[in-house]
Parts: sequence; C-alpha cells; structure tokens
Amino acid sequence: MTRNDGDGAINFDWGLKSPDASCAIGEDDFSVRWKRVVAFGAGVYRFTVTADDGARVFIDGEKRLDEWRDQMAATYTFDVTLAAGNHEIVFEYYEHLGSAIAQLSWSAAPCHATVSHSRWRGEYFNNRELEGVPVLVQDNGDGFVDFDWQTGSPTSDCGVATDDFSARWTRTVAFAEGVYRFNLKADDGIRLYIDRQLKLDRWTDQMAGHTVEAQLAAGNHQITLEYFEHKGSAAVKLRWEQHPCFVNVPPDRWRGEYFDNQNLSGQPKMTRDDGAGALDFDFATKSPSEACGIGADNFSVRWTRAVATSAGTHRFTLTADDGVRLFIDGKKQIEEWRNQEPATFEVEVELAAGNHRVVVEYYDHTGGAVVKLDWQLVARAPAPRRASRADLRSRYQPTRLA
Repeated sequence: MTRNDGDGAINFDWGLKSPDASCAIGEDDFSVRWKRVVAFGAGVYRFTVTADDGARVFIDGEKRLDEWRDQMAATYTFDVTLAAGNHEIVFEYYEHLGSAIAQLSWSAAPCHATVSHSRWRGEYFNNRELEGVPVLVQDNGDGFVDFDWQTGSPTSDCGVATDDFSARWTRTVAFAEGVYRFNLKADDGIRLYIDRQLKLDRWTDQMAGHTVEAQLAAGNHQITLEYFEHKGSAAVKLRWEQHPCFVNVPPDRWRGEYFDNQNLSGQPKMTRDDGAGALDFDFATKSPSEACGIGADNFSVRWTRAVATSAGTHRFTLTADDGVRLFIDGKKQIEEWRNQEPATFEVEVELAAGNHRVVVEYYDHTGGAVVKLDWQLVARAPAPRRASRADLRSRYQPTRLA
C-alpha cells in the first residue's frame, strides 16, 4: 500500500489492528517508510520519535536515529541544525507483535532558538573560550545588551553553568552616517567587533568599563559582542549613541570641522552643524568646545556649504582674527593666512545661477578669535537679448551662390 499520510506530524497508534486490512497489511510483522520534503527556516530543530517496535530517521540521506529492534513504546529525541530551505525527512518503522505505535514530530529546539538578523542572537558556551557547539541559543531582543546575572546562570534549564561560561551576541543594526560612541561594561572578559573588525579586546578577568568610537557609513552594520565569566558575579552591558562631537550635516548647511591645531591637519576633534545663514562667530578668548577637546587658542576650522545663488556678480565680505581663506567652487578667492587683528576683506565673483560650493578655512593663534562671512548680489547678469526681426531675417537669408 502507498498512500498520502498528510503534511503534519506522523501520529499513528494502531493498537492491535492493521493499518489497512483491505490492502492486505497484517496486524503484525509489517513495516512502513514515510518520506517527505519539508521547508525549514535556518535553526536547530528537535525531533521526537515514539515507536513500538523499531524506528529509524534519515534527514537528507544521513541516518540520525537507529532504534531498529523489538521494544515496548519508547520515545527518543535528537537535535539537528538545518540550513534554510528544503530537507528530505525519511521515517522507517517496523511492527513485530502486539501493539503498534509510530510517531514523529519536530519543533524548534527549546535551547536553540531561531533568531532574525535584526535581533541579538545569543550563543552560550560551557567554557571560557566560545569553543564547540553552544548549549543555548537565545533571542535576546533588539535593544541594548544589558545582563547582570550576579552569581547565577544565564539559564540553568539549558545547562549553562554559573561560572566559566562564555557568550557571543550578534546582531545587524541600521545606522545613519556618523561617528558613534560604544560604551561597554563587563565582569569579566569582553571583545567588540564591528563588521568583523576587532574594535576592543579586554579578554581578561576584570570589572571595568570601556569606550570605543567608530565612524560608520549609512546602512547596516554587524555588531558582535563576545564575553566570558570566570568566577563570582557575572555582568555585561553594551550600548551606543551618536557621538556628541560629530553630527551629520546636510549639504545646504555649514559643516564645521574643528581641529586642535592651526593647520587643519589630522582628524577633526568636532564636526557640527553651524547653520544655514552667514557665518558669524566671535569666540573671544574662549574655546569653540572644551568638551570636544578644542583649545581656546591654536585651533583651526573648515566650514563647507552648498550655497544657491542667482546669476550675477556677488560680493563676499570676510572678517577674521587670525588667518582666513575663501574658496568658491574649488577656486581660491581670498588668502590671508597670517596672524592679524580683526581685518575685513572683500572679493567680487561672477556666479551662474545654481548651487556653488563655498569653503572658509580659518585659524586662531592667541587672543581673540573672530570669523565672519557674508555675501550679497551687487549686479544681476544681463538678461539674454531677444533677437529682432532683422536679426531673424539675416539669420535665415538664403546664401547667394556666385
């Protein structure tokens, strides 16, 4: 007999009866092979088999259970890691004498959850080096990592020890472009990877906090946190924020990059949004931002912005104490890169209608610090002259051949 036995679990308890006497199947000494292709999501699955008498299970041709013998009803379980996609399940069974039971079912393994990429996949190991197969895989949510187990186990139900265990959390996070500050605390060892690049390695017994800064492009980034617990209390925390000294600036606003030297060299200590109007700063004898490591003297700044103008002659007025430079569409228009008292400079530039890239570079030596830039249209570009009738007649007059 060959028949359709459904698309769910195998669940037969024939007692002392035949599966189907009309097809000449006896009450004893019969056997069955069930075969089916099943679509699985990626994960670890627990298969449960109950049989009286013999049973075998194959997954994708590999024997996973072999209890091919006479026996009273007995139940067996085994866990299998499956990739996402179709897998062939084969269940073989035989009945000798007496009652006949054949049952097969599966579900996500209780200690091995299936976790989406946007949530923390927590893998827990009963050793300090993340070795072997994890005894527990958990969905640890989509917030920050924040665990304090004190002297307990992450979960005793799945056999994770209270000491000498390790864990790895992995998650894909969507970030806006910018510099981010990652704050970590651990008791004991900890490592942080961003896009598989090691950013922090403190793999030692400790009770400490650490900070890591990283420049990230807009888009998805993989965050991986590794941890081990030795003895005593166990805690691990990870959170992040956009760095307060580095912000994203739209192209039509002033992007101010501040350096802790007079030469605009190295990486800026601060990037901030300095508005959409004229530049107008009088720092006096103070720092632009002590919190971001900018001194009151010997600092420099580069401001960049796209400015929309009408066609015509534009007058740019620049005031500075000390050095200053002005670039428009990459062309240097003012060069006054020297120590000086507040001084004002002007330049007139012909600009077409549309956006133009304006860059101001500035440095302060000592004392007061002033920089200002403003601009105005002083002469509109003349409107194109409309062709007269005479122009049109001459333009289209046939050429007389000699």
